[in-house]
Amino acid sequence: MFSPFVNERIPLKTEYRMLATSSGQSGSSREKLLIQRAETKQKEVCPLQEEARKLIEERAQLRNASEEDLTQSLSKFDGYLVEVLRVKDNLEKEVAAAVGDNRIHRERHIKALHQHWLR
Repeated sequence: MFSPFVNERIPLKTEYRMLATSSGQSGSSREKLLIQRAETKQKEVCPLQEEARKLIEERAQLRNASEEDLTQSLSKFDGYLVEVLRVKDNLEKEVAAAVGDNRIHRERHIKALHQHWLR
């Protein structure tokens, strides 16, 4: 199943670590909370991913399934897809926000360094 967010290298966790470092909060309780929230979101998607994987593996059986069974399977798959897309959309928004915050902190550091060198 697809999802760049369901693995050990969650971009959101990376962005939160970078944000904590660039804002001088590395190792803080806030950083730990944000990373824990990202991991919770990862765990939220895993069961949906597994159920969708099972449905995909069972697709050969659907050729011989009744119309009712086929409709039921398609409804389940659609439900999983909608839920995964919802979570993915939320994660993408959160990653974009963290990337933006990181950019702001980086620009501040560069500006401060530049002003320091001009003195």
